[in-house]
Amino acid sequence: MCTTTIICYLLFPFTPFFLDLIRPLNETRPRQLIYMVEFFIDEDKYFYEIQIHSYATTLIGFIPLISIDTFYAASVQHACGMFAVLGHRLRRINRAMSKLKKKSDEHAYREIVSCAIQHDKILQYCDNLNDTYTDSFFYIMGCNMISLSFCGVLLILMWGRIYDTLRNGIFMFAQIFHLFYYSFQGQVLSDQSLMISDCVYDSGWYTASLRTRKIMTMVSMRSLKPFLLTAKVYVMSLPNFTMVIKTSMSYFTVLKSAR
Repeated sequence: MCTTTIICYLLFPFTPFFLDLIRPLNETRPRQLIYMVEFFIDEDKYFYEIQIHSYATTLIGFIPLISIDTFYAASVQHACGMFAVLGHRLRRINRAMSKLKKKSDEHAYREIVSCAIQHDKILQYCDNLNDTYTDSFFYIMGCNMISLSFCGVLLILMWGRIYDTLRNGIFMFAQIFHLFYYSFQGQVLSDQSLMISDCVYDSGWYTASLRTRKIMTMVSMRSLKPFLLTAKVYVMSLPNFTMVIKTSMSYFTVLKSAR
């Protein structure tokens, strides 16, 4: 979705060219830059040089961002996959507990100890993931909120100018989707971490020996608290995403009234 938005944004300067082919006029349509920039040179004479520079700087800024976001999603989905595998292992313990035999209970005990160790490693991985992204998320969220507010104001100021309205509207939509993208990944990881407690309940724990139940209780209690991806003080979740949108819209209202 973000890639599609970027492509649409980059194609906007070609609008006059396409319109000249579809519906030519008796006059030349004004050429458009990707964004307003001042080089203190003749823009008409050096239009193509400025345009190439604008495309280059835009791609240099967006390509690393897309790469980082893709790696972030892959890391979160990897953690979710490990939680899913752990949940499957916990549910299968029920088969080992189906018969109250010493050999069966010994196997169940070794299995639940292995699951507890795996759960601890998954949580450590999630902690490392959160420590890696929390600072950058904090600045990205702040910039996105400010950008949303100013894009909303520009949308109102330039309403009626089709080119500028569409360009700011697309950029605003990209900012909203970017926030949703981060928040959705955090919500999915939080839900998957909570699932472990349900898997323990489904494992037939009541047929296990006392020492096995103690380990299962520890795993269950630790999984009752969901793992949260954060941007320092902000928690990545869908409820907080709606809160950010509301806050941005309130800033937009203030800026609009102070216009």
